[in-house]
Amino acid sequence: MFAAYLDASGKTEDVSKPGVPALALAGYVAPVEAWKRFDKKWRVELLRSFSLKHAHHKNFAQTRNQYEGWSEKKRVRYVQVGSGLINQAASVGVVTAVLLKDYARSVSANQKPKSPFMFVAAECLKQIARWASKEKITEPIAYFFGLVSGKCAYSRGRFPQPCQMAVM
Repeated sequence: MFAAYLDASGKTEDVSKPGVPALALAGYVAPVEAWKRFDKKWRVELLRSFSLKHAHHKNFAQTRNQYEGWSEKKRVRYVQVGSGLINQAASVGVVTAVLLKDYARSVSANQKPKSPFMFVAAECLKQIARWASKEKITEPIAYFFGLVSGKCAYSRGRFPQPCQMAVM
């Protein structure tokens, strides 16, 4: 069995509100056993070796909270370790992003998914389906979606803790 872990970043609100008016969804697919190995390595090789309780890219990108005061050399090493662990585990990565203004303008009312999140989710699922077809994957794929707020997914510093799941 495979598992896909996807997490959103950005805004889902009306484009007239302040902030970056875009939404992205990205994630990775791997066999469940690979995710179990990844979880152990992530906690030891990344979290423990960098003295972190959890990894949060928004804080990393803004050099806030537990990432404050990190040297450029330490930041580069952190990215190398984290991306290396992901690359070892993942069979494929997917990403879709949409500017909310473009989403509202380009999709007709009859075709438009109920929300920009549904649009990016559908596009990521299509990418995964194309990959599975090309690789002749016949096993089910469980889909785990984090919330835009980040309050549910990856709780307690453990990867992954699903918020919503569907098996296809």
